Amino acid sequence: MLSSRRSRGGRIFVAQQLTEKAKAHRLILPLWLGITSIFVIAPCAAAQTDGLQPIKVESDEVVVPVLVLDAQRVAQYEKTDAMAHLTEEMAGDFHSWDDLPIRDLVAGDFHVFEDGQEQRIRNVTYGTPPITSVRDNFGPYSEFVGSGGGIWVVPDVRVDSNRTFVLNLPALPRYLISYVAPGSSDGSCHQVTVKVGRPDSLVYARSQYCNARHSGADPLNGTKLGERMESDSASAKSGGIGLSLAAVPLFAVAPATRVAIYLEFAPKSLKFLNDDCTPTPPIGILGELYTKDGTLAARFSDQASGYGDVVQDAHERPLVQSTSSGPTTCLFYGPSRYQREVNAPPGQYNLRVVVRHGGKFGRAEIPLNVNSYSDNRLAISGITVAKRFRELPAESPEVPTVLPGSYKPLVSKGVEIIPAADSRFRKGETFCFYFEVYEPQQPGSPPATVEFHLRILDAKTDTLMKELRPADAAPYSQPGNPVIPVGGGIDISSLPRGSYRLETQATDSTGQSTTWQATSFTVE
Repeated sequence: MLSSRRSRGGRIFVAQQLTEKAKAHRLILPLWLGITSIFVIAPCAAAQTDGLQPIKVESDEVVVPVLVLDAQRVAQYEKTDAMAHLTEEMAGDFHSWDDLPIRDLVAGDFHVFEDGQEQRIRNVTYGTPPITSVRDNFGPYSEFVGSGGGIWVVPDVRVDSNRTFVLNLPALPRYLISYVAPGSSDGSCHQVTVKVGRPDSLVYARSQYCNARHSGADPLNGTKLGERMESDSASAKSGGIGLSLAAVPLFAVAPATRVAIYLEFAPKSLKFLNDDCTPTPPIGILGELYTKDGTLAARFSDQASGYGDVVQDAHERPLVQSTSSGPTTCLFYGPSRYQREVNAPPGQYNLRVVVRHGGKFGRAEIPLNVNSYSDNRLAISGITVAKRFRELPAESPEVPTVLPGSYKPLVSKGVEIIPAADSRFRKGETFCFYFEVYEPQQPGSPPATVEFHLRILDAKTDTLMKELRPADAAPYSQPGNPVIPVGGGIDISSLPRGSYRLETQATDSTGQSTTWQATSFTVE
């Protein structure tokens, strides 16, 4: 799947704008289409985009996402009752959209021009962008991949009056047209035109790309948005966007260290639409990992946008409109969470993350200790706490149906644990945990029995507040995998308000014991 491919040092091309015919047509399309288009275009953006999503290229192959709709069917759709459509959509019924896309085009139906010269099309594929709609113990939401490979999580829209509606718009399918880019110098920009040899076609495609070279995990490096966030990072100010940050070092199957990073944004602080229903600027993220002496060891960036990669100028109505005689109300907010992974060698670091949205930014920084471990000794990862979890489909109990980007979900016994960046828990709130045990399998020796221990201490006095009996790790293990993912829940209803520390340790039948790993949380 194209959305999962990665570019390392390859060329990156950026494009935008619509065909004139599509721009002139008063097409009603939801913002959700713009969000889903982000999947296609990861992982890189060039300096000339100022945060717009790019057309993707790997090994000089340009991949242009193109939406083709039937003009007559769209006109018929627009003649029907708009409120009837809205009522259907809020009920999750989108059958009236089914006939809008043209689905039977082949490579011979397309013509792609770069700077006025027709290009030879290498490949054309058709499908729906891989947006994932899921439900956890809090309710439904959707997640999508940003241009840097991280996962943005968007809550479903809820309209509260006498009734509550949940609006979860689907993604319209689109074509991916690829061709080999003519040679060009770094930083040069080129015009792209897509035409379809079929009458009554509305064609939506970006029309410009710029050539640059970046890491796929850091697409905003060198862009104006990225440079502005670098200034935000160096300012030492917290900014106006409320931001919670957490990170947990974990294992890979081979001895390596991956660090899972989680962000939570203040409710309604990020929006894809302004109050007047116009699109907002892109949302950018910059992460920097510094050693104790202040050396930059690693960085990543990402972005999400409500502009839409394919139909940027086509949003001519609000996503949700009030039915009263009052002013139009736009109710579609932006992401509430973000998650990704980075690799880091053992050491002590400071992890700093900046989020910028238009004229506002948020900044958070936490210490991060990445332990070393031997491939022939028992070891334990960091531990994280969570409020959210979701059961995975029975036919695939250990792997979610979609694994977007490079992020690997934290799954234990068929349940995905979704770590909390904000570790404040209210009375009665679900309290979950996740960590990993590394138990090497010695050739010629029977597998060792592994147990893990959990306890909760008062963070101020070190008083033991709760201790769980040692538990056998065997039910959590996977055949042939030395990494044992352990996740579960603890009843904390008896804990009074205060600050606490959750600790875990692993032991095995050979006499090995790990150090205690800990994470902090509070009960409010």
